[in-house]
Amino acid sequence: MTDITRISEAEIDRLAATGDVWDAEPVLDPTVDAALTALENDPKPIFQGYTYRELIAAFSVVENPDDWKAAVFGFVTEKNLEVTKAAVEFFTATEPFPVPVGGTWYRITAIGYRMGPAGDH
Repeated sequence: MTDITRISEAEIDRLAATGDVWDAEPVLDPTVDAALTALENDPKPIFQGYTYRELIAAFSVVENPDDWKAAVFGFVTEKNLEVTKAAVEFFTATEPFPVPVGGTWYRITAIGYRMGPAGDH
């Protein structure tokens, strides 16, 4: 599977042309899933109508895998755009900037938690 946080313009073109896209719901790593807390298992929405589990799954697609506080950069389909925008706002306290890149794909960027108003800068 291509690392979607580092996808190239050529790969976007290939995905758009072939229809070979990641249109599945974001999935948590099994080791993370096994360690979920009571909050993460709570079925009640906590932010903009989404549960913590939905937010963490969406954020995992666009966060920097080495540093969750770093700038946000990733690609999502239109199907997952709203939950991803909510997740970025929830975890970073910053505004996400979605830009259409072709077909149903959007590039999502944000300055990230560290550089945002809640950050440790």
